[in-house]
Amino acid sequence: MKYQLLPPLSDEDFAALEASIIEHGVLVPVEYDEEGNILDGHHRVQVCEKLGLADWPRFVRRGLDEPEKRSLARELNVSRRHLTSAQKRDLIEGQLRDTPSISSRAVAAMLGVDHKTVGKVRGRLEKAGEIPQFEEVEGRDGKNRPARRTIKTAFMPEPENRRELAKVAKLLRAEEQKTRHSVRLAHMEMIAERGASTAPEKVSRLYPVIYADPAWRYSVRSEETGREKSAVNGGVKVGHWAAQK
Repeated sequence: MKYQLLPPLSDEDFAALEASIIEHGVLVPVEYDEEGNILDGHHRVQVCEKLGLADWPRFVRRGLDEPEKRSLARELNVSRRHLTSAQKRDLIEGQLRDTPSISSRAVAAMLGVDHKTVGKVRGRLEKAGEIPQFEEVEGRDGKNRPARRTIKTAFMPEPENRRELAKVAKLLRAEEQKTRHSVRLAHMEMIAERGASTAPEKVSRLYPVIYADPAWRYSVRSEETGREKSAVNGGVKVGHWAAQK
């Protein structure tokens, strides 16, 4: 059983598989390589031989190398089995030894485990020198990406430079507020245009009561920066919601 990479079934699970095959037959074909080695279905074959069956559904996988055969055996089996944490780690270790250049997320998707667990196992194997470290790894889409993300850090400037830094930060904040102010004005113009389409002279029916809540402007010290906390700012959002609704 060259490619039996998972632990054997428990007596209870084996009995359940046997009962299923007796009642329904072998529902999932046993997979082989070109040389007749079983890649997936060892326990199904054991049950069939125990029952005296000489034939069962078969499928032959061709053109796979050794790491690909082992990867396929793990991938086909792991989704059907309830494995302990230790058994999952053993599977991850075996997969990483076979395919260390594949990303941890790709390995995790293959084995149905969390990518953080794969990352921990990878780090331990790399530290022990059991698998090589790669600058790039292959993702699930087949594209190569950096194996590790660059950590971006910020440093506190020297005391003599902090005044200049504060001045630059203030200028950047003013530019951002100016942009938001322009967007807000454009928003108000759009709402005004929509409101004009429902002006009183365009109302086709007469009503006994007309309720109006006209907009008005609040005075602020700065048109560019003061509107950030102005009641008008909130009023624009409410008016926009009403117009959209």
